[in-house]
Amino acid sequence: GAALTWALAGFLPVIYPSFSMLVLARFITGVAEGFNAPCAYPVTAYHYAVHERASANGCYSMGTYAGSALSTLSLLFAMGVGWRQTT
Repeated sequence: GAALTWALAGFLPVIYPSFSMLVLARFITGVAEGFNAPCAYPVTAYHYAVHERASANGCYSMGTYAGSALSTLSLLFAMGVGWRQTT
């Protein structure tokens, strides 16, 4: 459910291209992302052996921080080009 909500929230600004829809979609995305981490760790525990779990959880955690860094770059890009030209 959360992954579908996340995907649909990313698609909303395409259907209704306004700033208020963009803000609403980002809010919905943030709420849906909140269900990601509690599900990721049990899935990692299920799919990886005990001696591989630390590396798998480290890769997952690294991805969240790398995503934050890349979102900063996308913000700079949107400020330079204009948010309507970035879709």
